[in-house]
Amino acid sequence: MNSKAIRTVGVFAVTAFLVGTSMTIPVIGVAQETQSAPLSKKEQRRVDRQLSKDVRRALEAQHIDTGNLLISAQRGVVTLHGTVSDPGQIGKAEDVTKTVPGVQSVKNYATPYINGR
Repeated sequence: MNSKAIRTVGVFAVTAFLVGTSMTIPVIGVAQETQSAPLSKKEQRRVDRQLSKDVRRALEAQHIDTGNLLISAQRGVVTLHGTVSDPGQIGKAEDVTKTVPGVQSVKNYATPYINGR
């Protein structure tokens, strides 16, 4: 091959490479396929337990008393049951819970601890 043909092939190769690397890949489509794959019951329980632990850690990091608070999760829906020492912590607990990755919604049934109850 002569040098002009080699140069032409090289230009085509570089152009093809640049076009291929500049194309956008639909990452959102891939993520949706991954999320829609059904989990086994065992895997779902593991994910739910981990989400509950993550919520508890987030609440404790914000100095919300979780000693009398039951935190359960089921497919992204987190439920808070029990009592908190300060009535102001009820709304704060819900707000903090909503910020935890994986939480889709919150059901807050927490009540203030009043006179030994």
